[in-house]
Amino acid sequence: MGKSVVSGIVSRRDLNEEIAKMAYELYRGRGMSNGRDFDDWVRAEKIVMERYAKIEDEDEALAASVVNKRLNARKKAKKISR
Repeated sequence: MGKSVVSGIVSRRDLNEEIAKMAYELYRGRGMSNGRDFDDWVRAEKIVMERYAKIEDEDEALAASVVNKRLNARKKAKKISR
């Protein structure tokens, strides 16, 4: 992975906004009881970052697949031209 899991995917501001929304959903899911805001934020951060890591992994796998297909096509083209 590059410098950051989310580099080039989303801005820092948008990332923080997404984490805040997730933390709020976790808070609501716990019945809106106070006192665990830090725990909610950390858990939300983990959930959001894992989501972006999965996207990045899928993008890398797709890119590798495209490269392999192109290489195979070139090999076939060389065999045919011989």
